[in-house]
Amino acid sequence: MLKYLFVALFAVASVIHLIDSWRDDAKRRDYTKPLLLIFVLLFYIFASPHPSPFLIAALAASWLGDVLLIPKGSAWFTAGGIAFLIGHIMFILVYTPHVVWQGWLMMLLIPAAAVYYGISVKITMTLKGNVPKPMFIPMILYLLTNSTMNLFALWQLMSLRSAGDAVAYVGAVL
Repeated sequence: MLKYLFVALFAVASVIHLIDSWRDDAKRRDYTKPLLLIFVLLFYIFASPHPSPFLIAALAASWLGDVLLIPKGSAWFTAGGIAFLIGHIMFILVYTPHVVWQGWLMMLLIPAAAVYYGISVKITMTLKGNVPKPMFIPMILYLLTNSTMNLFALWQLMSLRSAGDAVAYVGAVL
């Protein structure tokens, strides 16, 4: 029954967060943003008969990234980026066992990989002069890891073709 409580709390926090975001109200940052992934994580733990440690770690790292981005400053930004990077790696580990390792399916991913990695390269080149030198290599690593996570989410969707995998892919892209 707790899983329904966490879904309800997530729904309420999401509506408030969206309204505050539309109004550009700082409350969303201070009150609702840290709640969203906690409620998703708690729902998952209580709803799943066999929770994946990788998914728990991915959601926890994503939550930590959200929280670390609330304060201003480059140290907080860096810490949040590292947390999100860890989250992306954990999501890749969640998707990996669900992909079909067949040549024809892998060949279909080549155009998607070209798009994702091309976008990463374009962002890197666009921001090159505006990113402090110590942040440049970590930024590239983050973007490539994010692209890889998106590719694995797409690969999982192509392998399993379920509504849940479509939601996971859309979530990865967003």
